[in-house]
Amino acid sequence: MANPDADPIYREALAAFQQGRMEEGIALARKGIAGHAGEARFHKLLGAGLGHLGRQEEALASLDRAMALAPAADIFGNRADILASLGRTAEALQSYDRAVALDPNSVDDWCNRGALLHDLGRYDDARSSFDRAIAIAPSHAPAHYNRGNALMALGQHEPALASFDRALALKSSYVEALNNRGECLRALGHTDQAIESFDRALSLAPNNAAALYNRAISLSELKRFSDALACMERLLKIAPDNAGALYVRGKCLEQLQRLNEAIDSYDLAAQHDHGLAAAACAYCCLALCAWPAAERAAERLQRFIDDERAVLAPTALLPLAIDPARQLKCVQRFAKREWASAAPVRRSNPLSTNGKIRVAYLSADFGSHAVTELVTGLLERHDRTRFQVIGVSVGLRRADDTRNRVANSCDRYLELGAATDAEIAEQLAALEPHVAVDLTGYTEGGRPGILARRPAPIQVSYLGYLGTMGVPFIDYILADAFVLPLDQQRFYAECIVHLPDCFLVNDNTLAISPTVPSRQDVGLPRQGFVFCSFNNTYKFRAPVFDVWMRLLRDIDGSVLWLLAANPGVVANLRREAEVRGVDPARLVFAPRVDFPDHLARQSLADLFLDTLPYNAGATGAAALWAGVPVLTAVGDSLVGRMAGSMLRSIGLPELATPGLDEYEAMARKLATDAPLLVEKKATLQRNRLTHPLFDTDRSRRHIEAAFDMMWHIHQRGEPPRAFAVPPIVD
Repeated sequence: MANPDADPIYREALAAFQQGRMEEGIALARKGIAGHAGEARFHKLLGAGLGHLGRQEEALASLDRAMALAPAADIFGNRADILASLGRTAEALQSYDRAVALDPNSVDDWCNRGALLHDLGRYDDARSSFDRAIAIAPSHAPAHYNRGNALMALGQHEPALASFDRALALKSSYVEALNNRGECLRALGHTDQAIESFDRALSLAPNNAAALYNRAISLSELKRFSDALACMERLLKIAPDNAGALYVRGKCLEQLQRLNEAIDSYDLAAQHDHGLAAAACAYCCLALCAWPAAERAAERLQRFIDDERAVLAPTALLPLAIDPARQLKCVQRFAKREWASAAPVRRSNPLSTNGKIRVAYLSADFGSHAVTELVTGLLERHDRTRFQVIGVSVGLRRADDTRNRVANSCDRYLELGAATDAEIAEQLAALEPHVAVDLTGYTEGGRPGILARRPAPIQVSYLGYLGTMGVPFIDYILADAFVLPLDQQRFYAECIVHLPDCFLVNDNTLAISPTVPSRQDVGLPRQGFVFCSFNNTYKFRAPVFDVWMRLLRDIDGSVLWLLAANPGVVANLRREAEVRGVDPARLVFAPRVDFPDHLARQSLADLFLDTLPYNAGATGAAALWAGVPVLTAVGDSLVGRMAGSMLRSIGLPELATPGLDEYEAMARKLATDAPLLVEKKATLQRNRLTHPLFDTDRSRRHIEAAFDMMWHIHQRGEPPRAFAVPPIVD
């Protein structure tokens, strides 16, 4: 029982704390304890004051003493707060449980308990705790806000949105609720509305870092990169060392082709241990052909690659020729973070059948895009007596002829880019596909989160991402024995399926513009040998460029024809040429044009020089289709063996050399032995429509045979396994 004699000093200490005079309040509480050591209220007051000053261990000792003298709900609640701040979560949870047992109507303790459960990843239990708080005090805005957070973590975005709206109805200036409401809307695919919510938050708190960051992410998703960049610049004025903001700024600058600035932003983020930025920095250095910087960035990246805590984007790693075992581990880490909690959708079991295998092709790139140009002929030619084709666009809608051709080639075509991954998975599962084929993977716009929810019993990776997805929900990868021998299976989470010819399907109706420009029209000299390499510049490396420059030095009048990807790239490559003793003017840069026009002008080249360790894919196929021989060196990985596979399938295996020395010798020979080059071009012209590479119908039959085998394996109740498709003779 409290001693009335102690009341004056207690009131004085309490007033000091309430007025923010913490040190004075602590001194008065200690005075009270000195005279009345058996009174819990002084120990409780002292614990609260010490906790406010961050002296947690001392605060805990005081609260423990108060609890021993007179256990009470508020003491257990305060004690739980201190334990939680010390990271002693199990003890904190026990203390919250004691608090709500003693006072079941303590809204604050129910809310704090829920917050701790949320931090522990126990989202269902957290939501239940917030529900209890709301039942006690329906107008308690923080309880509704925190309930929304728990529901978001559970992936229940619609009810989460309702909770945030309720919190805002109770407290319209609730900045955190506006921000998280925006995140919820973005997750639901309502990006424009999300931006409005972030704008409302920023009107109340212009420097709110979370709202600025999330607004920039939303703008980026709408490809409004300039607006997103402005948002990140605002955030970085407030928090210049914010690694996440530096990384997002880098992504915006990269998309705007301001690569030098992107590299600087990524570099700053990487200095703050941002693994994604470290990988993006190395990639951008390669794309800019800033090779010394790329080498330094790649060396720094090694630390992140071997750090089990670091998460790195697979697309940035693929061009870096990382050891395949380490590559697999990195991809698996990334995938685990992204989709470990994705819940499978409900599927019909067994699937209904009309005697046809239903194949769903998912792509973010149905439109004018390299992968779509390759695959459209396959979609059109599928045997409709045995297969039903479903096209699912998961990216922004494109209004062009290629997109329309894809839509017309499918038995069903769905534009679902505005829907969430979960919603797309639900809609796809309702169509009961037997096989789902991901044509985008980890490349820009890809939505692996859809297949993470298992809308189909068989799921396949093809063409879009040329490496392992590193996930359990992709069963197979379509390849061939040359690009991906079975001795590489241990580095792939997917089972490798070998098509009998080149893995790359091509469309042999691909239009070439009938108007072929003159050499002068495209900036080439009237006379002289024209080497070309229309690969993306991130595939260029100094050792290969050294070979190219030696060829230009030694072969009079020759030029190298490249794509004008970026002004910075042009400047860097011209400088690198000059350093190697070559007139920079002998590098001719071609602007981007429509694909039929590009194919037509490409016929002006004499020889396509491939890159290593990352070969040409669709660009190499385009050169061969245009009648230009491709010369390559065979690498160690799938991406380093693509051109070799194509050349084998078109009857020119001798142009796939075992290394750079042989590559250089063959290039020199072809450039100086005119009859030999004429022979190679004639062979190419003869073989274009007779050999497997451009036999779309042959490729279609083999891919269908692969789907057949996958389905038979599944029907027998067997797990996926690697296999080879035998050649099918028409």
